[in-house]
Amino acid sequence: LEAIKSENDMLTQQLAAARKHNSELAGKIEAATEKMHGMETEYAKSVRELEAGLETQTALSKSYEDSLGIERKKIINQQKVIRTMEAKLKSEAKASTVREMELKKELSKLSEELQAAKSQSEEY
Repeated sequence: LEAIKSENDMLTQQLAAARKHNSELAGKIEAATEKMHGMETEYAKSVRELEAGLETQTALSKSYEDSLGIERKKIINQQKVIRTMEAKLKSEAKASTVREMELKKELSKLSEELQAAKSQSEEY
């Protein structure tokens, strides 16, 4: 009976030690679980921030592309205006050259008439 009681006491002590150890492990598991939940929360927050940043960058990129498109259209329109002005100036230059040639012919004709008049006047 004494041996059984001694063994029972020993088993009771081992059970108490096992319960204490299990309790400590449960506390560590709970702390690790809380830490894991905290990390999951931080991870989710980081993912949301990255997604928001990506959306912002996408919007900025779209806005930049739109701006570039508008600027490109402005440049194309300016090039059209420049080409039109260039064509107009070339046309005016051509017309001016033609007029200059006409005036030179007229001047030459008048010069000949003047010379003829001088010759006639010298004869008299």
